[in-house]
Amino acid sequence: MVCVLSAKRCGSTIIQNVTYYLIHKKQGRVKKYHSSNKILKNVKIIIPIRDPRNVALSFRRTILNDKLKKSKINPPINNLSFLSNTKLVTQLNIMESLYKKYKDDPNALILKYEDIFQNGLNDYNILIDKISAFLEINVSDELRREIHEELDFYKLKNISDKITTFKKNDMSTTKFGLHGQHISSDKLSYWEYEIPDNLKNEYNTKLKRFLNNLGYEFKQIQK
Repeated sequence: MVCVLSAKRCGSTIIQNVTYYLIHKKQGRVKKYHSSNKILKNVKIIIPIRDPRNVALSFRRTILNDKLKKSKINPPINNLSFLSNTKLVTQLNIMESLYKKYKDDPNALILKYEDIFQNGLNDYNILIDKISAFLEINVSDELRREIHEELDFYKLKNISDKITTFKKNDMSTTKFGLHGQHISSDKLSYWEYEIPDNLKNEYNTKLKRFLNNLGYEFKQIQK
């Protein structure tokens, strides 16, 4: 058995889809859990992690702005109060806890979002290579091409842009269980663009613990 164990907003949905495709050669999703307390036995576990600075912004856009979902408005950032939101802090704690718990576990594969998508969010080759090696699956060129065609980032983004509700499972619409408005940018990292210059150092400082414990670079921005 294989499952994805993940905090929210770490790219887990696409990883579910790719993993299922690699195992079953067809559309679908492996099981996913958003809990650091989930007890799993005799299971291969895939754990995505992501730069906390981008997780926080993605969470702000998709989860915290509930009243703005239908209008798709993402208000500009003029303070960092959203970093204190208990729902967001819970997810950051889950990501940190999962990383610490499984980083040395041979039955777990930790996937760093910035590594697997370093060639672009529409290039799944690194992700395919890492998962197939972990699960000892041989991947044909044909299957690799099929995954890229079926999970084309811009095709899925277009579908996501047209969905205005957050459903638990909208596979009937997308066949891949995407959630409306979840795909916003094709940038690998976008916190530098959305956080105002006068708040960047404070933003880094407030997330310092998570950055350090998850292996991300913490540094003050030179003014």
